[in-house]
Amino acid sequence: MRRILAGGVVALVMAALVVAMEATAFAAKGELVVEPGDSLWSISEEHIGPGATPERIAYEVQRIFELNRDQIGENPNLIFPGQKLLKPAAPEEPAEEPAVSSREPPTEAQTSVSPPPVSDDVAWVDDEPPEGARVSGNELWKTVYADPTPFSGTRAHQSDARDGYHHHEFTGASAPLSVNRGDRLFAYVYLDPATVPEEVMLAWNDGSSWEHRAYWGADKIVHVGKEGTESRRYMGPLPPAGEWVRLEVSASEVGLEDREVNGMAFPLYGGRATWDVAGKAAG
Repeated sequence: MRRILAGGVVALVMAALVVAMEATAFAAKGELVVEPGDSLWSISEEHIGPGATPERIAYEVQRIFELNRDQIGENPNLIFPGQKLLKPAAPEEPAEEPAVSSREPPTEAQTSVSPPPVSDDVAWVDDEPPEGARVSGNELWKTVYADPTPFSGTRAHQSDARDGYHHHEFTGASAPLSVNRGDRLFAYVYLDPATVPEEVMLAWNDGSSWEHRAYWGADKIVHVGKEGTESRRYMGPLPPAGEWVRLEVSASEVGLEDREVNGMAFPLYGGRATWDVAGKAAG
């Protein structure tokens, strides 16, 4: 009996050593094994090292996702313990100049100079998510420098072009947006004229829930909130495509007066949109 038990212990130890050696060899080849609690965000943050900005981490998430799309599938949030993923050899800085686009050349509306933001605007999201924010969603937070030309600053963020419900978001901003009575919440959007969404939505997280939403267009995103309430408030028809448009809603209509917002989501139903500066305007 002792021999059998000893043999079993030896076998278990040997198996553990083999697994450890495989994981070490896998890591040495620029690959990694997903561990419990891992996400592409945490993996990217560790890969870059201390001091990385949210935009820098989001860029690395996109690199790792594209490198492993055949393993992960179309949802970058669905990775599982034990999965073996390729890892870029070294972190890479986002390009400062826009890459050559494979899409149609920009139209006159895309290349024209946009008007400046309203003078009483408080910009909360501009060029990158707020400090401390963690991005997620069923699509990546994709930073673009052109096609269309950003409304404000040098960067905007863009959704995928796909059918059905899709969104990207962030939560946990360490510098929340303080919303006062009478304030108006806004975001600038550019609807792709080649693939116009059926619905455009904005959602805000006050630290306890996402039940603060406004939408434009068809009421297609019906699995969240209740129509006609602050959790899903209809604001009107879709904005025109092919130009930057300001979406605006009174904080009172989405239940956010005298609240602090630490997250924001940018859902669509179908199509593609590009988003730029978002925040509040004082009442």
